[in-house]
Amino acid sequence: MKWAPSVRALIFPITLVAAWLATASVSHSQIASIARGGEPDAVNLQIKVIKASNDGSGVDNALDDLKDRFANLKFDSYRLVESRKLTLGPSIVGTVGLPNNKVLQMRQVRVDHGRARMTVTVSDVLLKVSLANGGTVILGGLDANNGEILVAISANF
Repeated sequence: MKWAPSVRALIFPITLVAAWLATASVSHSQIASIARGGEPDAVNLQIKVIKASNDGSGVDNALDDLKDRFANLKFDSYRLVESRKLTLGPSIVGTVGLPNNKVLQMRQVRVDHGRARMTVTVSDVLLKVSLANGGTVILGGLDANNGEILVAISANF
């Protein structure tokens, strides 16, 4: 079949985009968001629950990526209690159990201007968190036996 030059000009770029989409490791929601010209709908979170204390045991090897962030805190020991991966979308609530029967809940509010904006609730305390892609925030303040529970939240989108 012979195509007019203007039709051939349209078919070739569409074929390239279709081939790229077939091999790219991008989620369906990310493709839809990119097609709309917007920010991604989903945010992948890494949640680390940490016991901080002054028992002299140093930093758990599983927390090496956060070691520099601990420098200004009042503790000398950091132990990983739990590590979880969650994906938050516009209507998804993420929940992580904490020591002392506490529960951490996260709700994504939106992603705009390169930042994931979400609410984080522990007990009756509501926090608003804004994370850049690849960013991490460390929340603390929950008492633990001879120390404190910290929660590190890292975002990728």
